[in-house]
Amino acid sequence: MTDTDETAFVGGSGNVFADANVPDAGERHIKSQLAGAILDAIEAQGLSQRVAAERANVAQSDISNIVRGRVRGFSVARLLEVLAALGQAVDIHIRPVADGTPGHVAVVRDAMGDAAAGG
Repeated sequence: MTDTDETAFVGGSGNVFADANVPDAGERHIKSQLAGAILDAIEAQGLSQRVAAERANVAQSDISNIVRGRVRGFSVARLLEVLAALGQAVDIHIRPVADGTPGHVAVVRDAMGDAAAGG
């Protein structure tokens, strides 16, 4: 690279799937965030995949797929159920958008182990 070369940086939307024009980008983004929360819960509790699977009433191979981000066969609801089975409080908050623009769906995670957050 020379002094005259320029590199352009383009900000992303926060959703890599949408940025790549992947179909069902919103759902895929949420599923990936939930899979990350499941992995974090397993690691925070020091669980093996086998024990996590037993608690969530799924096969160990399902947990393996989830923590590797392979969530195509899982609904958002099922991933939420796995989180709850792993001792995570899952709350859904609905509020109006102040300026009247279209709303959004987001996964907002509290710090692991933050029981004071309303669990």
